[in-house]
Formats: sequence, C-alpha cells, structure tokens
Amino acid sequence: MKAFVITIDIPESHEVAEKCISSGKTYGVTVEKHMGVTPADNPVVIAARLNIPTNRFRERFSRFENCLSAFLSHHSLWQWSVDNQEEVLILEHDAIFIDEVPRVP
Repeated sequence: MKAFVITIDIPESHEVAEKCISSGKTYGVTVEKHMGVTPADNPVVIAARLNIPTNRFRERFSRFENCLSAFLSHHSLWQWSVDNQEEVLILEHDAIFIDEVPRVP
C-alpha cells in the first residue's frame, strides 16, 4: 500500500509533513508528499474540468473553496488509486504515526 501526505506549497505545511514522513519511517511506512489543491488553484475550475458538481460543498463550518479544495486533494489520490489499482493511505500534513498501521484484510 502506498502512503501519501497531503501538503500545500507553504514552508509550514512542508515542515509538518516532514514530521509525518519521519514518524512513518519509525513504523516501516514510506510516506510520499502529495501536493494538495488550495483556493489559489481555482478549485471551481478544476471541479468543472472533472465534471464534479459543486453544489454539495456549501458547509457552515468551512469556506466553500477550502472545502472543495480539500475534497479535490483527496479525489486526486482516490483517482491515483483507481488508475494504479493500488490501495492508498491518505494522510493530512499534520498526521503523526504513533504505532504500526493495522492490516485490514
């Protein structure tokens, strides 16, 4: 199984993602960085290009473009998983491993 940590292109995100990668190594998990979508990437245009309707991304606890960006970041890894027929572990940039990842049959 491949493991990816979603990060964005700011130093703080990369710094925290490195902690995730390092903690993964402790438990034998190789984690790769995956660049996430941000509002600056124009997520509405990306969603339209992918034929993803955006009317369900209105949420009272998050800004519309932030919510859509987070979804698209995960979507790109779900698509990678399908395209490569490989399971993926998707991690946020601030995830930390504290034990081995349980194997699920």
